[in-house]
Amino acid sequence: MKLRLTNEPVRSWRLLVLTSVLTLFGQCASAATYYVATTGSDSNPGTQSAPFRHLSKAALTATQPGDTVIVMDGTYDNEGVVAPNIVVILSYSGTAGNPITFRAQNRGKAILDSMNSSTTTSCDGASAYFGLKSVSFILIQGFVIQHGCDSGLLTDGAAHDIIIRWNEIRNIANHTVTDQVGRNGIYLHASEYNFIFDGNSFHDIGRTDGQTLLHFDHGIYSQGQNITIINNIFYNMNRGFSIQTADGASNWLVANNTFVFGNANGEAGQIMFWNNNSNISVRNNIFYNPNSSAITRCSATISGSRFDHNLIYGVSTIISDVTGFTIGTNQIGVDPLFVNASTAPYDFRLQPGSPGTDAGVTDVGAHDYPGFSPAFP
Repeated sequence: MKLRLTNEPVRSWRLLVLTSVLTLFGQCASAATYYVATTGSDSNPGTQSAPFRHLSKAALTATQPGDTVIVMDGTYDNEGVVAPNIVVILSYSGTAGNPITFRAQNRGKAILDSMNSSTTTSCDGASAYFGLKSVSFILIQGFVIQHGCDSGLLTDGAAHDIIIRWNEIRNIANHTVTDQVGRNGIYLHASEYNFIFDGNSFHDIGRTDGQTLLHFDHGIYSQGQNITIINNIFYNMNRGFSIQTADGASNWLVANNTFVFGNANGEAGQIMFWNNNSNISVRNNIFYNPNSSAITRCSATISGSRFDHNLIYGVSTIISDVTGFTIGTNQIGVDPLFVNASTAPYDFRLQPGSPGTDAGVTDVGAHDYPGFSPAFP
C-alpha cells in the first residue's frame, strides 16, 4: 500500500462508499438539486438552465435533507460581505444517510473568494466564506476557498457530522494581526464531533506580521472528538502548525497525509499536541523537512496515542518526549521522492521507486460513524 499523498481513499473507505451510494439512491429520490453560476440570477428558480447567482441564495433554498447545491465553474466574490461577517451561513441540516451537499460541478473550478486584499490590521474582505451554524450532516466538496480575513470555514461550536472533502483552502489571514487569537483554515470547538477532512489541501495560512510570537495560526485547530483527517496535503504554514490538537481532542485518525516544509516561525514539528489529548493515531503520513522533529507538544498530557508507519525526511527525531505515545515502525531519513518539492507550483506525488510506495499499513482503522457514511458520491 502507498502512503497516499494524493486524494485517493484507502480500500476500507471504498467499500463504505459503495454502501452509501446504494443507501443514498434509495432514500433521496425526492431531494432537490439547485445550481449556482456566475451568469445566473437570484430571481431564477435555481435549475441547471436557470441557476442562482449567489451561493448564499442557494444555501437558503436547499433546506431539506438530501438537497444538493452544485456550483458551476467560475470565481464567486464575497457578495459585499466584510469581516467580521461570513459570506455563506449554513443553517439547515441533513440527516443520517441524507446530507445536504454543497459541491463544485468540477473539482477546483469553483473559486469562493472572501476577497481580502488588505495587508494591514483592517480587512476589506469577509471573515470566512462558509459558516456552519449548529448544523449536521453536511458535505462541502471540491471548492477553492481563499482570501478569508480570519478563516476558510468557521463553526459556532455545535456542528457535527460534517465532511470537508477535495477542497483547496489557501491564502487565509495573510495580513497583519496583532492579537494572539488564532487564524485557521478551520477551527473546531470542544463540543463538535464527527468531522471528516478528506483529500483537501491547506496552504499559505497565517498572518504575515504583527506578533513576535508566531505560532497561533494553523491549517486545522480542533478540540473536537471523532475527527478523521485523511489524504490531505499541508504546506506553507506561515505562523503555526498544519494541525493543532487542543484541550479535549480525542479519538482522532490522522492518516495518509503529506506535511511539507517547516513552519515559518522555526518551531519544531508539523503537528502540535497541546493540553489534554487522547487516542490520537498518526499513521501512514509523510513528514517532509519539518523543523527539529516530525511532531511536537506543549504543556500536553497525552494518552493512548500512537505514531507508526510514517515516513520522516529531513530530521531524525519523531518527538522530543514520547510520553503517552506508542511509537511503532517508521522510516526516518529517507527521501520520499516527490515529483517537485522545490519550486511552485509543487507536485507532491511520488516518483516511481519512492520508499513511500507500499510502506503503509493496509487498515488504518477508518472511522465509520453510526448512521453517517464517511463518503458520498
